[in-house]
Formats: sequence, C-alpha cells, structure tokens
Amino acid sequence: MKKFKLSIALITLSLFILATFSGCEKPIDLSEYLTELKYQSYANQDCEYVIKANYGFIEDNHVTDGKVGKKTNLLTFKLLDRQTDNVTYTVSLDFNGVNYKSNFKLSPVSHSLVAVIEINDFNLNEFEITLSHSSENVKTTLTSILPENTITYKQALTHLQTQQSQLIASYIDQDGRFNGEIAARILVKDEHPYWYIGLCDKDGNLKALLIDGFNGEILAIRQIF
Repeated sequence: MKKFKLSIALITLSLFILATFSGCEKPIDLSEYLTELKYQSYANQDCEYVIKANYGFIEDNHVTDGKVGKKTNLLTFKLLDRQTDNVTYTVSLDFNGVNYKSNFKLSPVSHSLVAVIEINDFNLNEFEITLSHSSENVKTTLTSILPENTITYKQALTHLQTQQSQLIASYIDQDGRFNGEIAARILVKDEHPYWYIGLCDKDGNLKALLIDGFNGEILAIRQIF
C-alpha cells in the first residue's frame, strides 16, 4: 500500500511539474525580428586587388520604422584599393550551376566600390570569383575570415536576451510581441569576432550593442538617437 501511495504521489508531482512548465511562455525568438543580417565575412589574399565580401539579408525597401517586411539575401563585395574612374569593374561567380554577375558602383555610405548579388542559400566558406575590367579578367579566391568557435547570430541574440532582459522587455508589448526591429552584423578585428546588434523601436530610437563573438559578453551599449 505504501508503494502504491508513493507511486500516486510521484505521478501527481510529475503531472504538476509538466503542467507548470507547459504553462510558461517561451522566450521570444529575436531572430524573427531581424531586418538586416550579415553573418559571414570573406577576404582574398592571392591577388593584386583587395576584395572583401559579406553575406546575409536585408529588408526590401528598408526603412527604420520598427517593423519587419520581406527580406532579400545578398552577397556584397567591396573593392577597397581602387578609385572611381572611367573603368567599370565587374565581379562574377558560379554557384549551384548558375552564373552571377554584378558591376561595382560607388557607395555613398562607405565611399568604396560595391557590387551586390542577390543569391539564396549561399553556404560556402571559400569560393572563386572573376574580377573583370576593360579586357582583363582576374581570378581570385575569397575565404571566410571568421575564426573557429565564433558564435552564431542566434547565440549572440540569446546572450543579449539573457544579459539585458530588462532592455528586451522594454520592447515587448502587452500581447507579447517584440515591438521593434533588429540589425545584426559580424565584425572581425585582429582575428577576434564581434557582433554588432542594433535595436530600433517603432519611433526610430536606436540602441547599438557590441557583443564578444567568442563568449557572448556584452562589451558596450550606446544610445544612437
């Protein structure tokens, strides 16, 4: 009889625990509120031209309004050691049996030559491109510069959510929705990765955070405007 009562008690306790945890709300998945993401970064070392690239996505017709719209996956190249002149530089590459090509144009933001290719599911750590101008075609290989054990953007957002719970809670409305948008970009300096995270509310107020790309520690928080 004692064993029977003990079994009933254990079953009751188990059901109570299960009901308690099932009633708890899951943390918000902040990755669903990304309007800009750059999670891979490349550079070349075997060419007279200095070329860098990154891959991710950005919201179409992006406006900083605290809302998330349709997004496009982009592979973006920067030609860093060339000035604008009468020469048109073109980058091309093959991926999954398709040839992609784009001309470099002067970016008003970075003041460097930038070429953008719309491409989905780009998952290479190393790839070859052809840089063309006039009658010259130069091949070079771009390789990921992310150090081993770099945390992913989802891990960075989890660290943010854990370490800055009150800040994240300030963006959540009464219906449990994150009332804002997020930008996340991977940066590598002196072989050390960092995640830049931008939090923007519906009024356009932006907070910028810098997160260590190895351990997820939040290194800096700044109110932009």
